[in-house]
Amino acid sequence: MSCHEMDFSVTPTLMRALNITWFVMMCKVIELVDTVFFVLRKKQKQVSVLHVYHHASTLFLCWLAVKYVGTGIALFSILLNSVVHVLMYSYYFLSIFQSLQKRLRPIKPYITVIQMV
Repeated sequence: MSCHEMDFSVTPTLMRALNITWFVMMCKVIELVDTVFFVLRKKQKQVSVLHVYHHASTLFLCWLAVKYVGTGIALFSILLNSVVHVLMYSYYFLSIFQSLQKRLRPIKPYITVIQMV
């Protein structure tokens, strides 16, 4: 595995990748706004310095990727972060259902470890 030079050409494939990166950045905006709503609703228990730092920094990194990088291996960390959020929000969704809560309980520590990593 080796690093590849950045490709700044305007091809349909690269433009599609840039559009996806922009979409992910907009998702990060929504996540940061969600944090703002936590603060406005005085849900301080759900908001930590790490939480705010994480959402602000991932939004900033996505913006940098859209503005200056666009595609490539530089987006790998953003992809990993998105996968973690899909797992986390899927867990939250499934835990709504009373019948699944007992089965999901053993998974919760793993979700937390994945978030921290």
